[in-house]
Amino acid sequence: MNLKDYIKSYFQRVGWIPPIINLVCFIAPIVFLQNSSFSEKEKILLYLGIIGFIYLVNYISFIFFLTKKILPEEEIRSKMRKRYRKGDDRMQSYLFPLPLDDENYEIYGRTLTYNPIGGDFYNFLTDPQGNYWIGIGDSVGHGYLAGIFSMMIFQNMSLLVKHNLSPYEVIEQINEDLLKRTEQNPKINPNLYATFLLIKIDKEGNLEHSGLHPSFVIHQKKREKQNHRNRWKICIDYHEFYFKKCTRQK
Repeated sequence: MNLKDYIKSYFQRVGWIPPIINLVCFIAPIVFLQNSSFSEKEKILLYLGIIGFIYLVNYISFIFFLTKKILPEEEIRSKMRKRYRKGDDRMQSYLFPLPLDDENYEIYGRTLTYNPIGGDFYNFLTDPQGNYWIGIGDSVGHGYLAGIFSMMIFQNMSLLVKHNLSPYEVIEQINEDLLKRTEQNPKINPNLYATFLLIKIDKEGNLEHSGLHPSFVIHQKKREKQNHRNRWKICIDYHEFYFKKCTRQK
């Protein structure tokens, strides 16, 4: 940032108060000296002294601004934002699932979430019956509040898929749990919501799904060769999320 940008930033942050104070400090002595009994030479010297004093005060305040000795609130907020972003990366590393790749399915490709922490989330799980569960969603807003709300959905999904339920039943129970939590804890924002798509697939490729985020396309391509399994992939628009059945030789 060059000197011009620093000056512009200085006046953007301090507002109109310093210019008004400068104007008052400049006009008031002029009015006083005009009505005083000082000689012309003394008035000129006093004018120059006042101008020099005003310049010195502004110069010192600007130097303090450059060295971050004044207006610390913005600097504190900036440090807090950096600290939060550092924590965001850790939160995703701790909670988001590892890539899925076995003899039946693999994650074909995915994009990064928009924000290091926010509403975007995804989950890959297998249940005791060997079914595969894929959940992808987006909570309203950005930042920690949206991220925590997403993790509430994330946690419920991880628990409920083990109970031999359909995707529709899992989403219904997630909604019931979130509603109950909101009613019992008034501090939780009741206006929070999320889009959520939940997919259940068995090893043979039979698929169930419920919910929407925000569009959902299934593409299936059968092969006649006996040494290959059926090949298909699920495409969830917007996040460019692909889940592909492997085409491994028998």
